[in-house]
Amino acid sequence: MFDALVQGRPLLVPAEMNFSEGFSQKYGEGFIVYDDLSQTIKEIMHTSVDEINKVQESAAQNANEFYIENQRRIMKETIFTG
Repeated sequence: MFDALVQGRPLLVPAEMNFSEGFSQKYGEGFIVYDDLSQTIKEIMHTSVDEINKVQESAAQNANEFYIENQRRIMKETIFTG
């Protein structure tokens, strides 16, 4: 999962997998949550290009958070404030 996030790939995530609310809010747009994997894959095959691009763009934005420069900025803003 971490590798997919870092690489900017959309994730297929089982519905029963639990994430913190903060994690879901920050990265969830790059997730495709499923109950039935086979059915979800069939639906993805018939999804519009615009919808697929939206998920791919969100996944790419998620990956940008993991660049070292962004991690330094995040650390500075959240830990070294003051």
